[in-house]
Amino acid sequence: MSMRSLRSLPPGRLLVGIVIGLVLGLLSALWLADRPLLEQAHAQVPDAGAQRIQMWKELSELNHKMDEIIKLLKSGQIKVVCVQADDTETGVIGNEIR
Repeated sequence: MSMRSLRSLPPGRLLVGIVIGLVLGLLSALWLADRPLLEQAHAQVPDAGAQRIQMWKELSELNHKMDEIIKLLKSGQIKVVCVQADDTETGVIGNEIR
C-alpha cells in the first residue's frame, strides 16, 4: 500500500489494522519461543516442628550470649556510660533546642 492509500483509510480502520498486526506479532513470538510461558511452582510444606526446634535453638543461643554480657557487666570489666548526643545539624542537644 502506498502512503496515499493509507491516508484515504478511515482512522478507525487504520488503528484496528495496527492493533491486529501487533497482536499477531506478539502471538507469533510467544508461539515460537523455546521456553514455557509459566514456570512450574514448587511448593514447600512447612514443618512446624522443625521451625519450633530452630526457634528454640536460636533463643538458647541468645540467652547464652546475654548471660555472658551480664557476667561481664557484674564483674566490672565493662562499664557503660550514658551521655546525651549532640546533634549539630538539627541544633538539638539532648532534650534542649538551640
